[in-house]
Amino acid sequence: MKRLALFLLLAVAASATPSHRHKSKQTQPDPARTTQIQEALVREGKLPAVTGKWDRPTQDALAAMAREHGWSTCHVPDARVLVLLGLGSSTAGAAAPTVAEHSRLADNQAIYEREHPETCYDHGN
Repeated sequence: MKRLALFLLLAVAASATPSHRHKSKQTQPDPARTTQIQEALVREGKLPAVTGKWDRPTQDALAAMAREHGWSTCHVPDARVLVLLGLGSSTAGAAAPTVAEHSRLADNQAIYEREHPETCYDHGN
């Protein structure tokens, strides 16, 4: 009797798996945004030409700009670099974070980067 109950429980559990599909997060900008970013990098003299592709030279240029300002290169493109390029959101800079909030966010970011070096662009170099 216990075996039958176990068998039925396993059969029901297998059919009760969620039917939704997990959507993976965006790993690179869409082609139109890539072109915008590259055009801005060319204007700034950080990239020789627009290719329309999310390629290594584009990522290197963005990471170099982040490093110039002492910012992390774990997330390319970094929102702060996009703001420097004139491509930030319409609300960028509307209200600066408080010192305590900024410190907490920076601390959390540093902890994440230390615990997840595999997600950093330059892998700790």
